[in-house]
Amino acid sequence: AGISDEAWPAHLQRIHDFWTSVVAGSGRYKGNPFAAHVDRGIEEHHFRRWLALFEEAMAASLAPHEAAILVERAHRIADSLRAGLLFSAKARAQRSGDGAS
Repeated sequence: AGISDEAWPAHLQRIHDFWTSVVAGSGRYKGNPFAAHVDRGIEEHHFRRWLALFEEAMAASLAPHEAAILVERAHRIADSLRAGLLFSAKARAQRSGDGAS
């Protein structure tokens, strides 16, 4: 689930585009978050870490009320992405005989 050092600048730009689209409706993000993250080995602990980092960044850079709004939105987005990614991974594992029922 790692990103190479060389890929970070482009990834950070995509994250910026995503959040400006979410927050300001900029339309800059043209991707599909699910497709971008499927089959990347993402697990529950990655979501917890991402959300903790996001909460920390919002608390450090925004007024509490504004931070709370964005953190809530991030949790909703994470819930949706988590449901799709983790369900998809479990279903694939079960089809291949690797998953427990």
